[in-house]
Amino acid sequence: MPPKRKRQHLDSSVEETSNVAQDIHDGVTNNAGIQHNHGGIFPGTVNNYHCSQTDTANLQDTMILENRQKCMNALKYDSFDSRVHDVKTALKSTCKWRLNRPEYRDWAGGGHNDSGPPFMWIKGKPASGKSTMMKFLYGEACKRGGCLAIPFFFNARGECMDRTTVGMYRSLLYQLLQKMPELQVALNDVHVPSTAKGAPAVWQLERLRNILRSALQRLQRERVVFCIDALDECDQSQVKEMLESFHDDLSVEDHEMLNLSVLFSSRHYPHIAVPDGIELVLEEQQEHNDDISRYIDRRLPSNGQEDEGRIKSLLLQRAEGVVLWVVLVIRIMQDEYDEGGFLSTQTRLERLKDVPLDLTQLFEHVLAQGHKRDPRLVLCVQWVLYSRRPLTVPELYWAIHSGIDLDSFDSEHCVQMTRMSIRPVMERYITSSSKGLLEQTRDFNKVVQFIHETVREFFMNYQLEHHGFGSLQTFAERSEPTIRQGCVEYLELWRRCRLPARYEIRDDFSDGESDMIDRLSYPLLRYVKEFEKEHCIAVRAQDFASASRYHDALEDMGLDALGLPYPAIFDWNRGTVSPLKTWSADTETAQSATTSVRAPRSTSEAYAHGSKQWKVT
Repeated sequence: MPPKRKRQHLDSSVEETSNVAQDIHDGVTNNAGIQHNHGGIFPGTVNNYHCSQTDTANLQDTMILENRQKCMNALKYDSFDSRVHDVKTALKSTCKWRLNRPEYRDWAGGGHNDSGPPFMWIKGKPASGKSTMMKFLYGEACKRGGCLAIPFFFNARGECMDRTTVGMYRSLLYQLLQKMPELQVALNDVHVPSTAKGAPAVWQLERLRNILRSALQRLQRERVVFCIDALDECDQSQVKEMLESFHDDLSVEDHEMLNLSVLFSSRHYPHIAVPDGIELVLEEQQEHNDDISRYIDRRLPSNGQEDEGRIKSLLLQRAEGVVLWVVLVIRIMQDEYDEGGFLSTQTRLERLKDVPLDLTQLFEHVLAQGHKRDPRLVLCVQWVLYSRRPLTVPELYWAIHSGIDLDSFDSEHCVQMTRMSIRPVMERYITSSSKGLLEQTRDFNKVVQFIHETVREFFMNYQLEHHGFGSLQTFAERSEPTIRQGCVEYLELWRRCRLPARYEIRDDFSDGESDMIDRLSYPLLRYVKEFEKEHCIAVRAQDFASASRYHDALEDMGLDALGLPYPAIFDWNRGTVSPLKTWSADTETAQSATTSVRAPRSTSEAYAHGSKQWKVT
């Protein structure tokens, strides 16, 4: 009996071994379809087929890392941290008082996980120095051990991402994951939103919010501080939604993001309230006025008179905590000082009393200095407000000239303007043209912007007819044709100075070497190439809207509109003037209507020379 049992056991073992061999063979056979040039599959052998678990794991790791990098690239955008660099750095010995305040110590001490409040809020008047204070506090947070400070400064003067919460979440998330790569595990299941070839990824707000939440929940002992400035420069509905999200995530009942604290700043209006936070009103702090006093001491021009302290006291009193007011008034006093005229202290005091207290009235006071109607000022404002992207100093320099006179420029002049020594000349020209209300940013791109958001709001919202701006209601509408015409004039300069009579734009831009020469000698040409058509479409849309209003007005008056001639509209497809009745049927093709045809120099030219064509390509 024992030998028989042994035989049965042996038979079973052989059978199991045979089954294993068959499984191996079947597995190899089933995978034969993915083999290439590895020879045939023979019974009972693996025959050159090998795929280890280690290789599979390595392949998966590589795919995960590649996906993370794709997500990081898609999150990043050019200006994700540029605004914080544009804000002027606080003078030495200023802003430090904030660090010693007990409420700040409570917020910044051991963090939210030590029962400190999760939010701190700096509020203040427009141009009172909130952004400068935020930049200072951000810098101090960066110095603290075990703390990662991440900034986002909203900027209404910047690109779309600079003034939306989608841009904020993208910036915060990118900076967080870049500085703490171990948190990029939150991207493992994230796929970059698909877009047209070459187009930037379009992220959904809730998706970004969830990824950020997932990353922050993985924090261990590290503390993260978000410094979010100028909430008033973002759409208020977006801001309120963002604040509600942060408040829900950082509520006492929710213990998933204990190591996050948030620092906000905004104006008093629109009113934005956040519970569970510390609030500080900047202009109400005596230390803030002391900082302004230090600035006056350093910047106020002196005539060497003993009683100049009275001027300083009056400046401080009338400033009412608004730093920009002090900066502009001191600049006016500096200009008077540079002109060399000696003014007694009493005269300076009287002039200082005449300076308006309100920022809006102060801006008008600045515009009134010198020529009251300067076309360069109007062109500056139009291009900075309504260009499709911010312009560099050389671009804006030529944009202003394109609206005044380019006939005196030739190719030699254009080449000379590329020398680095000319750059300060261009900067002074823009400063002079804008009455000192424009500045160059300090980031890598170095574009031109208004010196403060209140200046942009001033030009957008106030009647300035007596300064040559015309009616506020039609200023934006009139700016599009002005910019478009500037593009045309600059293009004509380029044609006249750079190209033979029959040269075509398209051929030139396909030549890399020639393109480089043009970029150096003709800085505005790239903008013209990219956006002239958009301005052309906008002008055409305005013409259509005006003609439609004209037609509706006739009908409202009970006149037979069909019996009257339609307003003439320039047909960009054919280079001819055609009635509105014909053109309006083709409004859906407006985007393709501007190719290959130069616009008329003015609307009147379009009406008078309807059959005249001036083709560029």
